[in-house]
Amino acid sequence: MNLRGAILIGLALCAIVGVFLLPPISQDPAFHQFADDRTIFAIPNFYNVMSNLPFLVLGIIGLYVFFRNNKLSATSLAVLTLFIGVTGIGFGSAYYHWHPSNASLVWDRIPMAITFMSFFVIIIGNYINERWSFMLLLLLLIMGVLSVVTWYYGEVNGHGDLRLYILVQFFPMLAIPLLIFMYPTPRAIRIDVIAAVILYAIAKFFEDRDAIIFNSGGVLSGHTIKHLFAAAAVFFILQTVKRTNNVSVSGVNR
Repeated sequence: MNLRGAILIGLALCAIVGVFLLPPISQDPAFHQFADDRTIFAIPNFYNVMSNLPFLVLGIIGLYVFFRNNKLSATSLAVLTLFIGVTGIGFGSAYYHWHPSNASLVWDRIPMAITFMSFFVIIIGNYINERWSFMLLLLLLIMGVLSVVTWYYGEVNGHGDLRLYILVQFFPMLAIPLLIFMYPTPRAIRIDVIAAVILYAIAKFFEDRDAIIFNSGGVLSGHTIKHLFAAAAVFFILQTVKRTNNVSVSGVNR
């Protein structure tokens, strides 16, 4: 094992141990209480529902271009599941915000987990070892889906635990920037990845200030703005995929 591999494995072990040293984390019931609950055109929580449209558009464009232009590679399946995941976020998050509950949140979080895990596998396949891609994708997708299913099953039985889902959501955002700086990487890809990470961090910032932002102006809530920044982060993720897999979200191969 070389030094770069040892660093990545060490980071993964530290993240796993660090997360599971925490006590179980159940879902806060207040999570479902969003500041902007306006009903417009008979759509409850209108802006939180409709602000998921960019995910749907990006995912569908990605799927269209994948089937039209993709050059098959070891990471092709991960690219396909990434676009499916992004499309699923558009549907799943809209469904959740139409009627927020733990049960509907499952359909928001599963496509998010699929997206995180697929992107992680694409980066690993392109920078470390393509031969790992299929098996790693299968394992990480199972882990991602299980992180949501086990959380929900626990909530139903009075002992929900989000720790595995937290690991699934945030570890790739730590490991991917590290990967692109440890391995030779075109400058454009580094810019795309850093832009995606920064935009996602901004999205989480707005999510945590949902009511504060809505009450300060009454136009859009922090959560609605969060969706827009998260969609912008997804755009840069798809740009990264374009550069690493010859798949263009604009329909033009690089």
